[in-house]
Amino acid sequence: MIYLNVEKIRGWKEGILTKTLTSVGGSALQKGEKVRYRRYKTVKDSEGFRSTEYEWHYLNLENRNLIRTTELTIDGEEYRREPRL
Repeated sequence: MIYLNVEKIRGWKEGILTKTLTSVGGSALQKGEKVRYRRYKTVKDSEGFRSTEYEWHYLNLENRNLIRTTELTIDGEEYRREPRL
């Protein structure tokens, strides 16, 4: 059998956070933690609203603690904030 790295297929990359990110529920990914991240196209809500066209999704390496933000905050990557619509 051939086993594939699912995260690579779906566009996930790995990197180290340059600042602490906290979710609405209170869980956090700490500065310096190794995480998976990807850029994700947003979907309009039921009222047709979305604040940005893209957002960044971050996961810890155990694939838990999904945090969404409009900022790319990964060491070695250029800081980027998605423009508001």
